[in-house]
Amino acid sequence: MKTVLITGANSGIGKALTIKYALEGYRVILACRNLPTANKTIEEIRKNQPAAHLACVDVDLGSFASVSRCVATLNKKHIRIDGLLLNAGIHIPYKNILTQDHCELQYQTNFLSGLLLTLLILTSESGRSLTQLVYTGSNAHKIGTLPFPSLFGFWYLYAVSKLDGTAAFFLLQKLVPTLDILIISPGGVQSNIHRYKLPILKVISKFIGKKTTAQATADYFYKIYNSKSRNEKYWYLGKSARPHTLCLDKEYQIGVWNRALAVFAPYLPSNNFLPLQQIRNFVGNFCAISYKTSFPRSPSDICNIVIKARSLGHKVHVVGKTHSYNDVFFCNQHIISLDNFKKLSLDPIRQRLNCGAGVTINEIAAYLDKKGFTLPFAGSFGGQTMVGAFSTSTHGFSKHGGVLGELVYQVTIVDGLGNIKIITDERELSAFRCSLGALGIIIEFELEVHKKDLAQYHVRSLDKKQLYTSINKLVATHDHIRFAINPFNKESVMVMTIDHFLAKKHSIAKVTMSQFFYLSDRTFHSLVLAFFRQLVQFRVVKKIIQIGLYFGSIEYSFPVFFSSNLFLKNGVVTRHVLLSQLLHESYNDPNCFNMSLAIAPEDWSRFDHHFNRLLSQFNSLGQVNYSSRFLGKSEKVLLATNFQKDVLVIDIQVSKKKSASLEFLKQLEKVATKDFKARIHWGKVFFAEYEAIKNLWPQKNFILFQRIKKKYDPYEIFSNPYSKRVLNI
Repeated sequence: MKTVLITGANSGIGKALTIKYALEGYRVILACRNLPTANKTIEEIRKNQPAAHLACVDVDLGSFASVSRCVATLNKKHIRIDGLLLNAGIHIPYKNILTQDHCELQYQTNFLSGLLLTLLILTSESGRSLTQLVYTGSNAHKIGTLPFPSLFGFWYLYAVSKLDGTAAFFLLQKLVPTLDILIISPGGVQSNIHRYKLPILKVISKFIGKKTTAQATADYFYKIYNSKSRNEKYWYLGKSARPHTLCLDKEYQIGVWNRALAVFAPYLPSNNFLPLQQIRNFVGNFCAISYKTSFPRSPSDICNIVIKARSLGHKVHVVGKTHSYNDVFFCNQHIISLDNFKKLSLDPIRQRLNCGAGVTINEIAAYLDKKGFTLPFAGSFGGQTMVGAFSTSTHGFSKHGGVLGELVYQVTIVDGLGNIKIITDERELSAFRCSLGALGIIIEFELEVHKKDLAQYHVRSLDKKQLYTSINKLVATHDHIRFAINPFNKESVMVMTIDHFLAKKHSIAKVTMSQFFYLSDRTFHSLVLAFFRQLVQFRVVKKIIQIGLYFGSIEYSFPVFFSSNLFLKNGVVTRHVLLSQLLHESYNDPNCFNMSLAIAPEDWSRFDHHFNRLLSQFNSLGQVNYSSRFLGKSEKVLLATNFQKDVLVIDIQVSKKKSASLEFLKQLEKVATKDFKARIHWGKVFFAEYEAIKNLWPQKNFILFQRIKKKYDPYEIFSNPYSKRVLNI
């Protein structure tokens, strides 16, 4: 038998709901301030329903202490609540009455205490089976959004209580998606909520608006509550409706929530419901609400967070620098930053680096540079934390691989039971090297590093048709290769290669930074860059640059120190430094969506034809750029783009200001995954979900990943909407 708790159950809509639910076979707990009246209600109902399962519990919604005692009583009596109906309400016109908690009476009764009651039940034994909640709202909440409150004094305080209540329960639905929350505004009802009106107003109200009986209202409440087909959350007069937009505004919701918690925080279990924040990825195409990010200082802090979350049935996820084009980092409950985990320790004999998960790749590169060591390869954005980079299979480019996870020999994690584990087994590491944050909280890595040596850095321009025929030879010949379509000549490709010297042909002492400049070492004011990006859109400017490139030297080659900075700072130049950097900045516009598609090198010419054909159908997009990096095959990372096959990773940039950008990328991905079996990049823009993604990697990879998931996260604490969507876990 299911149990529902109804506040304000001894009169009006609450009493009618009690009769209805008892008649339908529910056990009903009447939560009332006046117990004698509640007991009379029970006796009255039992005259018509002798077998009704009814009980009452004392609660005064004008007192937070009373709400706390009510939940303690439920727990003491081992009462499990399946449904919570927050029906109690009060309307006192033209009066501002303060409660013992120093809150306005209507605001506390109609909103604050109902929210506190919900949170206390959710975090107690009584709430273990709570799956549904109904908050009795009021369409009068819209009055609370109007200016000049004194003009609406009769309704204003009541309206604000319902406005904030509606906003808070919409937000709670996001925070606790397993709880089905309904907000039902009944309209005019024959009840005693307006019993404090002046007599003359009571007489007038009888002739204004249609009044529904309490029992008819309870009937459609019950119907909506038990409907299997509904998706709507807000109802008015028995029909789905839309609340005021302010109730759905994320910033407003967060403000209401945080103010409420500040008021009744002493009555909540410590840190069970933290202040909220609005969190977004760096490109701004994803924005949502979560508990405020916590910054643990030690592994034991993380263990405690995980243990507590598991006891509450909550999710936990780690966030780095939110450098993604999707929601891979997000969960709506406990988000952890590992910024305090900054350990860096080098073993030069074993050529191993121990680093904390919160260290950025830039910090690692600088540390290794001073020690005479380097990463064998790296991505182009050094601001990522290690945990963020490894979670999404961030990569550089190399004939011998290129995915950063391939460098990992050991990880230290906190598992789903709150235990610290060290992972060294190669099969398990193959999953943790690209975990999407779904297997555990990685707090420390042991990485392979190399001694710095000399390399030949070579940049040249090739005709695209030349590259079509020589691509396989180039990727087989060079240690590192990257190329980009020339934005000023679509038939020309700029090719960059890096090759390690087999013998010391050049003295290291003779190679100095004065010979070349890293592309990313100089920054420009945003207005300068914006002006330049607009300037190069004009045909005449493009033509001038094309002529300059044609007559100018566009090939150079020289020895350099092989360093992580060659990847992180986007290569080097020896001359035309200003122009090169401006061109680089214009090509890497931060106001872009980025999609990466990994294809076989031999498919590149066909892909390029498909790309240009599709682009011709989207004239409004203007210039769309792409570059490519070669990654040699590896078996070290289950979900890496280069698992068991050589790939060219095509990085496409499209302006996020253009309305057709996402549709273009969606169609491009559809063609690429179907015709070329292109693999997606987990941290970039992509649209495929599990049913499509599982065909892009060997099926055994997903089976092994899921097996490791069950071992280290049996309660799925580290799952989030992203992992459910893309891996079905």
